[in-house]
Amino acid sequence: MIHIVCDQPLFSYGLAMLLKEIDPGQYCSQHRCVDSLPRIDAGDTLILVSVRQCSLNSLKRLCEHGVTPGQLILFSSVFGRSHQQLAESGVRAILPMSIGVAKARVYLKALLREEAPEPAVASELMPLFLPDLKDLTRSEQKILRHLGCGRGNQAIADILGIKKSTVKVHLVNIYSKLKVRNRTELVSRFLSLSLL
Repeated sequence: MIHIVCDQPLFSYGLAMLLKEIDPGQYCSQHRCVDSLPRIDAGDTLILVSVRQCSLNSLKRLCEHGVTPGQLILFSSVFGRSHQQLAESGVRAILPMSIGVAKARVYLKALLREEAPEPAVASELMPLFLPDLKDLTRSEQKILRHLGCGRGNQAIADILGIKKSTVKVHLVNIYSKLKVRNRTELVSRFLSLSLL
């Protein structure tokens, strides 16, 4: 049995249809939150769709339902440190939500037949993930919010009570962590997704 936990009904429905296409005899149960899950049997697979932060704490909560990391396939729009920890903890796979139907079919088919490629996150899929903004320090997050409001370096420095040069250092760190080259790319990429 496959259990899908997803708070987005359309994504959940599409995923259930894709899974039925891959294995018509497989039963899928759909849940809106982890707390509504029944006890998970050893041979079951749990697909967790998460737009929000997933962490080892989330995995611990799932373990209360009988889930082992090897039963878990995670769909996420972002990939950061906590996702890397999940991958290292033994989850079966972490797939980007933007994977597309054709690639999702290939990966899910391999995962369900236990022919999954190692590691848990295929390197070819990494560009499809957004960086996790939670990987930024608290100061970097504050600066990012001010950038999203259209403020310049001096205005940000004045508001936060720091030097303009400190803002610039934080910006360099933000660009590096979020894999963008400059302020324009940062704002256009993340503002369009309502992440700033």
